Amino acid sequence: MNWQILGKYLVTAGTIIIFIGVLLLLADRFFIGKLPGDFTMERGVIKFTVPFATITLVGIGITLIVNFFSK
Repeated sequence: MNWQILGKYLVTAGTIIIFIGVLLLLADRFFIGKLPGDFTMERGVIKFTVPFATITLVGIGITLIVNFFSK
C-alpha cells in the first residue's frame, strides 16, 4: 500500500471529524431540540428531548451529500 495515499485518507478523515465536532459544539445554540416537531419533557432536574424534526433534517442532508459524492 502506498503510504501517501493512506496519509491523505487519514488527513481527510481527521478534517471531517474536526468539522463534525465543531458542528456538535455549536448545535446546542442553534437548532438541536428547538425545531417544530422536536419534543422536550422536563420534570424537575431531568430534561428529556426527542428531536424528530432535527433527525429528519440531518437524514435528508446526509442523503443529499452521499448522493452528490456517489455520482
